[in-house]
Amino acid sequence: MHRIFLDTNIAWNLDTFAEEIYDNVRFQENSVIARIGRKGLVDLKGLRGITSVAEHYGNIEFVTAPKTILELKKKVHNDRGIRRMHWGIELLDWWLNEITINYPEEDFKQYERLATQLFNSHVIGFFSDSEDRFLILAAVASNCGVFLTMDYKSIWNLKIKLEPIVPLLILRPSEYWSYVEKLL
Repeated sequence: MHRIFLDTNIAWNLDTFAEEIYDNVRFQENSVIARIGRKGLVDLKGLRGITSVAEHYGNIEFVTAPKTILELKKKVHNDRGIRRMHWGIELLDWWLNEITINYPEEDFKQYERLATQLFNSHVIGFFSDSEDRFLILAAVASNCGVFLTMDYKSIWNLKIKLEPIVPLLILRPSEYWSYVEKLL
């Protein structure tokens, strides 16, 4: 089982491009590139593959945290933003049910302790954005192996500093998809 923490921008893009990702509708490539760049388009295609495998095989779990909902809530300016926030709440609710129903025996205390130690030691204090820091810590506390992000300016740029400190791989969707695709 692969447990993947979804950065807020991943949750945002899963909702924004839901038809293209979940229903395999063709991406309007020029429009996507204008909005989120070429890297973004490649990563959206990776998300399509990842979600397809997760749906088909059920061997990938997507994790989020209350902090994700708070970040989505900040961007609620219209009906679409409200819908996106509710989708994030559904994802969080699914994860909370998953750990209480399917993994009642899993002891998250050791991971929570590690996240607390990381927070208290300030070793990841190099993040200028405290919200990103809390998302990384939530991924550690949830025993995720991968932190999936399309945040190319902050989390992605700090990957080299971060990976030796936390038990996570920091990956773009296209990178994770490349790994998963080899296993199929």
